[in-house]
Amino acid sequence: MAARPVLVLAGKRNPHEQLLLAFGALSGASFLFGAPEPASIAASMPGFVVTLWAAGLVIAGVVGLVGCWWRGERGQVLEAGGLLVGAGSLLMYATAALSVAGVRALFPAGVILAWLAANLWRVVQIHRELRAGRAE
Repeated sequence: MAARPVLVLAGKRNPHEQLLLAFGALSGASFLFGAPEPASIAASMPGFVVTLWAAGLVIAGVVGLVGCWWRGERGQVLEAGGLLVGAGSLLMYATAALSVAGVRALFPAGVILAWLAANLWRVVQIHRELRAGRAE
């Protein structure tokens, strides 16, 4: 029987990704513990949805960071899950900002949408890495 090659999934140590995940967790926690939420969020969402939005930022940040540092397939799955939850929270913010402030929110919403796109891009990378690893 031929020896099967060993596949090591180490994940990528992307400082931008990790800093954004940490920022999301920190800012979400601050909103959960009483910091005033962005005006666009407060104006366009009921209170319980604002709480879910902030909790989504915390969950995305913590799960994503754990996934970044946990080696192997499970870590990559956690990282992807955190990034997807984060993408949902980011979409909520960008939508709220654009619906409340319109063109005046173009820059902040654009930054948030770029962050969302980067999350999704990384999820696709993880999916490809995992699929390639299972094919071997």
